[in-house]
Amino acid sequence: ACLLLLALAFLLGAGSGSGGSGSGGWDVLALGAILGYLLLFGLGLSAGPWVVNSEIFPMHMRGLGVSAATSTNWVFNFAVSISFLSLVNALGKAATFFLLALVGLSGALWTWLVLPETKGKSLEEVEELFKRPGDVDPGRFSPPPSTTGSALSSAANPAASPLLPVT
Repeated sequence: ACLLLLALAFLLGAGSGSGGSGSGGWDVLALGAILGYLLLFGLGLSAGPWVVNSEIFPMHMRGLGVSAATSTNWVFNFAVSISFLSLVNALGKAATFFLLALVGLSGALWTWLVLPETKGKSLEEVEELFKRPGDVDPGRFSPPPSTTGSALSSAANPAASPLLPVT
């Protein structure tokens, strides 16, 4: 809603630089919309991806999953930052913020329709929510337990390593 208000303020004359008394009200609306967006984003969505990422990945791949999600987040942050001024120059301020509001509304709709509620569930219950038919049990890919007592003794005696062929 704040991005839509910001787009409306720019559409109606905010930031026109005329300095006249006619644009002052729209400038105040634009400033209020920016402050409202920052406040509401900080209270809600800013922490959302970090909470969801810590819940949706099973334990055996949580580190890799959170790393991939964090990298994706930063790539898209960079894409938005690098394209913003080009969008403003090509579409104008109002259309750019209408576009960003549309992207935000699409993301909110997707989240509402697709992402399951995890409140009050254990990590194991959350893992079951995201399990698909045909998913493989991660225990099948665990290396066999070492019978030598330590990795160092396996390195010193290659024949004792379960991962190396015995010749």
